[in-house]
Parts: sequence; C-alpha cells; structure tokens
Amino acid sequence: MKKSVSTLISILAVSLVGLSQNLTLATATVAAGNIAQGSTNNIVYAVRMDVTSLPVTVNSMQFTVTGTNDNNDLTVLHVYFNPTAPTIAGATQKAVNVSANFAAPHSYNAIFNLGSQGIAAGASGYFIVVADVAAAATSGNTLKINGLTDPATFGYSSTPTVTNNQTDIAGIQTISAAGVTLTTSALAAANITQGTTNNILYAVKMDVASFPVVISSIQFTLTGTHDNDDLTVLHVFFNPTAPTIAGATQKAVNVSANFAAPHSYNAIFNLGNQGVAAGASGYFIIVADVAAAATTGNTIKINGLTNPVGFGFSTAPTITNNQTDIAGTQTILAAGVTLTTSALAAANITQGTNNNIVYAVRMDVASLPVTVNSIQFTLTGTHDNNDITVLQVFFNPTAPTVVGATQKAANVSANFAAPHTYNAIFNLGNQAIAAGASGYFIIVADVDAAATSGNTIKVNGLANPVSFGYTTSPTITNNQTDISGTQTILAAGVTLTTSAISAGNITQGTVNNIVYVVRMDVASLPVTVSSIQFTLSGTHDDNDLVVLNVLFNPTAPTVAGATQRAVNVSANFAAPHTYNVVFNLGNQAIAAGASGYFIIVADLAATATTGNTVKINGLTNPVSFGYTTSPGIANNQTDIAGAQTITGALPLTLVSFAAIRTNAQTVMLQWTTTSEINTKHFEVEWSSNGHQFITIAVVAAAGNSTQTLQYNNLHTQPVSGNNFYRLKMVDVDGRFTYSPVVRIHADAALSSIKIFPNPFANILQFTLQSEKNEAVVYSLYNIEGKLMASLKAELLKGTNLLRWNVFQLTPGTYFLSSTSQGFETLKILKQ
Repeated sequence: MKKSVSTLISILAVSLVGLSQNLTLATATVAAGNIAQGSTNNIVYAVRMDVTSLPVTVNSMQFTVTGTNDNNDLTVLHVYFNPTAPTIAGATQKAVNVSANFAAPHSYNAIFNLGSQGIAAGASGYFIVVADVAAAATSGNTLKINGLTDPATFGYSSTPTVTNNQTDIAGIQTISAAGVTLTTSALAAANITQGTTNNILYAVKMDVASFPVVISSIQFTLTGTHDNDDLTVLHVFFNPTAPTIAGATQKAVNVSANFAAPHSYNAIFNLGNQGVAAGASGYFIIVADVAAAATTGNTIKINGLTNPVGFGFSTAPTITNNQTDIAGTQTILAAGVTLTTSALAAANITQGTNNNIVYAVRMDVASLPVTVNSIQFTLTGTHDNNDITVLQVFFNPTAPTVVGATQKAANVSANFAAPHTYNAIFNLGNQAIAAGASGYFIIVADVDAAATSGNTIKVNGLANPVSFGYTTSPTITNNQTDISGTQTILAAGVTLTTSAISAGNITQGTVNNIVYVVRMDVASLPVTVSSIQFTLSGTHDDNDLVVLNVLFNPTAPTVAGATQRAVNVSANFAAPHTYNVVFNLGNQAIAAGASGYFIIVADLAATATTGNTVKINGLTNPVSFGYTTSPGIANNQTDIAGAQTITGALPLTLVSFAAIRTNAQTVMLQWTTTSEINTKHFEVEWSSNGHQFITIAVVAAAGNSTQTLQYNNLHTQPVSGNNFYRLKMVDVDGRFTYSPVVRIHADAALSSIKIFPNPFANILQFTLQSEKNEAVVYSLYNIEGKLMASLKAELLKGTNLLRWNVFQLTPGTYFLSSTSQGFETLKILKQ
C-alpha cells in the first residue's frame, strides 16, 4: 500500500533534523609564562574545534584579552590554524595584523582576511591566538584569555550547533624585559703615543640574562685634560670573549673626536647592530686614535662610576649598572729624541768629488719610536753658488759614515752661496727609528769640478743646530755642538816641466819625430787630462807636416812604452800655429803622487822643405792642458826643447826589415835595400822593453848600389818575452835614420799568423791564433817606414779570421806589424 506524499515529506524533515552541523569547542592548555619585549608570535590562547556529522567553514574569531596590559604593550594579534596541535609550528595564518593597541580588557573580532578555514565532518583543528609584544612594553604587565568567563567564539558560513567546553586552563603570559648587567673591565693607567691608533680607553662587560638583546649604539663621556686637537677619531669594538681588540669586530667607525674634555659621545653602530644572546656576554671596547701633534701630558679618561657608559637597545631591557672607576687614565706621550753632533775632522775635499761628509748628527730615541721625513740645516763657510752641485742625506744605523748607509734625500740642489738654509725632504723614503734605538743622519756634498780652491763648507751644530721633520711631535733634547770641522775645497796640484830635447835633424817622410815633451807631476789629488794645447813655431810651412800625434808615457820621455792619446791631428798649417788637441783615444788619468810625460810628435811630408824648422818654446809658449777638474797649475816649462830641422832623406831605400825566430834561442834579422848612395853601415839595435836600445851588431853596407841587396844578422841571445829591434842606417857623412821598430815574442808559437793570398789585390786576409780576448791594432808601413793604414780588431781566444780592405794603397811592398805580443813583422805585396 503506497504512502501519501505528505507522509514522505514529514519523514524527510525528521531525518534532516537529525543530520544538522554539530561542533565542540575546548580550551587547549597554555602554560603560564614570560614573553619578552619586542618578541612576536607569543601564544596567548588555543581552542580546539571538533566537527561531527557535517563540515563547517569558519571565517572569523572573537575573543577577549584581559590582564594588566596597557595600550602600548601589544602591537598586533594574529590567529593561526593548526589541524594537529596547539602550536604555530605546522600552522597557517588566518588573520594578520589585528591592531592590538588597546588596554585590557578588550574584545577583538579577528576576520580571517587570509582565507576562511574549512573543517571536514569528523575532523578537528586548533585556532591559536598569538601576540606581538612592543619593544618598550611594560615589564610585569600580563595577557590572559579566560575560556570560562570569556570563551572564544567564531563566525561561520552556516549555523552549526556548538557545544562549548572551554575552560580557564590558558595561563597568564607576563611581559618580561631582558636583564642586562654592565660591569667595568679593569684597565691600567698608561701612556699612549702621539700618532698611534686603537688605544683602549674603556671596556664594559655586558651580561645578558633570560632574553637576548640587540644593541645599536653606545653613549659615553670622555673626561681628562685633552683638547680638541689631541684625538682624531674614536671607534667602538665588540669582543665576545675578552676586553681586547684582538678577536673583536668593529661596531662604530670614524666617530669624530675633535672635542675638548669633557665631552659626551653617542656612537651609532653604523657597521651593524650587536646582538647578545640570552645567557651570553661580551665586551664593548672604546678606542681612540691620537693625533700626531697631540699635546704631550694631556689625559683621557672614562669614569664608570660618575659617567657610566650607556647603550641604545632595540628593546627596553632592565639594566643593572655595576660600572665602577677602575679604568685608569691614559696619558698622551711624545717620543723622546736626543740629538748629538758626531766629530768630523777638518779636511780638504777635492774639486769634482762626490759624497764628501759635511756633518753627521746622531739621533737617540727613548721610549717611543719616531719617523723622520725631512732634515733642516744651514751651510756656512765661504763657498759661493758655483762650488757645490748637490747635497744628499744618508742614514746609517751604526756609524757616521756613508759606508753602510742608505740614501734618504737625493739631489738637493745646492747652487747657493753660504750661508744658506736647506730643507731636505726624504724623497727616497722616511726613516723610522725604534724605541731604544739610534742612528746617524749624514749630510754629504758633491763638489763642482770648477769649484774655487780654498773656499770652505761648514755646519756649526752649536750656532745652527740641525733639525728634523717628524710624522709625530717628539720632545727634543738638543746636545749638538761645534765639533764638525770646516771642509776646505782643494784643487789638485799639477807641476809642468819641460823635458830636454836636443836640437836635431828630422828626415823627410819620417813619422813620430819628437818635437816637445812636458812632464806632469801630480801632488795630493788625482787629475784627469782630456786635451792639450800647444803652439808650433819655427819656419815650417803648411806643406811640411802631415799629422801630429800626442803620446803619454808614464816612465820616460820616449815614444817607446808610450800610449797614444790623440791620433792624426791635421798639421797642414804654417808656423806659428796653435793647436788644441782633444784626446780622441781616451782621457789620461794621473794618480795623486804620480807623474808622466806628454809627448808631441810630428809626421813629416815626403816633400817637406829641407832646412825648415819645427819648434815649441816652453818659456814663451808653454804647453797647457784641459782637465775634468780645475787643478792648481805650477808652470815650470822652459826653452830646452831644441829646434828640429827638416833634412832630406838618406840616399837609401829600405824595402823591408823583419825579425824571424828560427828557434827558441835565436832570432834572424833580415832587411832589403834597392838603392844605396854613400851608405856606410847598418847598426842593429835591440831592446827588451822598447825604451832603451843597445847596439848588438854593425853590418857594413854596400856603399853605392842600384840593385836589390839583402842583409841579415843572427841575434843569439833574445830574452824570454818581448824583443824589440831597429836599424840605425848611417851615411858616410854621419847622417843617419832609423827603421821602424819590429817586435817579436820569443815564446810565441811559430807561424801563428797566415796571410793569403800574398801577393794580394785589395782584400788582405789573414788568420791568427790568440791566447786570450784582446784588442789589437794592425799597421801597414811602406818601404820608407811611413804608416799607411791602421786596423783595430777585437780578437777572441782561439782562431781568428780578419779581412782588411786596403784598396786605397798603391801596388808595392808593405810591412804588417801589430801591437799584439808575439806578432812577427811580415812583408806583404799588393798587386
């Protein structure tokens, strides 16, 4: 039997009533506790919601906060939902930034502005009320939600049946400030040095109790006697373990400190706030950088008893101040410097010399180091503005000498007449001297080559004591005295004397005829000669002389043993004529106490006029010299160099003259003539040094001949080493002339040189052995003994190949000689 429609509707209605939404609210336990100033998400209350047969959607929560909190204690409130536990961990936020600046009691309606919260049928979850506490909240004020008298309620998207089982089991939350204890660290009274940094003035230990703190600044007062120029900057450091900078990090940097005491400073931590955890501690250290010119004796002090250090915190902790006056006074101290003059004997200093010590001052440094950057001194005496070229300053840590010293100032221009005050900046580096150490500052002078002999240089340490520039301002004890002697500029002493030369004949076409010799004696100081000036008089014309040369011989007024200073000075001038011969083959130095001979020689033209004369008169036209300095000259030259008269060549043609070693004990001398007229004899002369010759044989001549004649003579007693030979060719009328000198080395290997081809065309080639690296000059002479060509070669040890282009020579017979020891004079033919 079917039921009626109305009966079905009634049954359905009864069923729906049985399925209405049901939920139960119960308070979760929250232990009473302390919550810190400035902390967030402090749980105040948690309520559990259990949903039975049908789901619910919650979109707001209403609750009343009681307690003693005022309208400045809380900043915001939040509501979280956690499906599993009454904790924020695992929860999602439902309401954010619910303004909480209301004094208790106050009821809040927190709309879930971050999304409604759905709970399924048979599920549950926790709604958690949390509070953010203001940094300056009042310590001891409380927060409380009483679930019995002021149960939390909710707004739903439906109208469920609520069973409220909330109770008063959420404990009171008490606002608590961090506990901070400040204690002064002991600091001994001490001296701090001008120009130093990071000098500790005060250290305060901070102990943090139950809650962490964050410090953003420090406030302190500097007392003492310091003025506004004594300190440059202040810094604050934090060290978690000790009141030292070692291990510390900087918190404030470059806090300007140009204020006189007393002055209060607020140092903001511009390098990052400093957090100190609960139960931890650390040291805040105040340090000062002292000005280089700070006033010695001024003091710096922080009195922790009368002017305790304060701090800026991100919260408002409770401070227990135990600071006391156990940080000693810091006294600014300058370095102590004592200056003493070092003894310096009065002495002569030479023209053109360098590093002549003028003054030395010793600097002793006491308890603190110094750095010197300049020196100031006054040069007195009689010197003018051309006597000194440059001044320099040296520093020697051990002795008042340049040896072992380092240069501090270089090339200080010194072209000032005395008296003049100099300020020498140390442009080669400042000089630091450690505490307890010492050193010598040495002033040296470079003297001009043309400085006036007899002028003086002096530093008087009593009347004009040397002073210094420092990077700090030390205390100076000046003990300088006048024990540094006067330095007198002295020119070298040179005496010139004419060497006797007999009047004689010089033959047409001959070379190295000595015209004049001047001896130079050098006294106490060395000289360097660079040129020679002389006047040739007589009757010679501009075609008689070919070239002039100047030789120097340290031992005798002879060409033998001399070295050439000038070569091929053109001499095609008629007498009288003045020559200035520059030493193009190197200056000639003569040591103090030494001497030597300058020899002027002439090469005659083959067509020189017979009877014309060449003369240097040392009395009326004395020879003079150019020097690298300006020595004092004593001229004792006289007219004892006789006139040399040009004569015709002997009626004899010498083709060759050679020395040939036949074995270790004998040397064969060979020579060839092509014509002889009234020739009397040949004198064979020998020398072991090239200076003094002796006759070892006389060989009769043919007398008159137009044929080629060959002569020889055997020398049976050569010496080991160099042997020099020449021929004196004597005519029946007593006239004579000399052949070129040939040299042979008795110990040299035979056939050390090979010429190919011989005869040759334009290129002369030869190989030779050299025992060492050496510079050698090769010379070609014609049969008349006239020098026709020279070649300077740099030989290497071993075998050498030389190629010499002598295309300018006319075909004929020539003789090759060399400055090399052991070189045999060789006869060669040019085609």
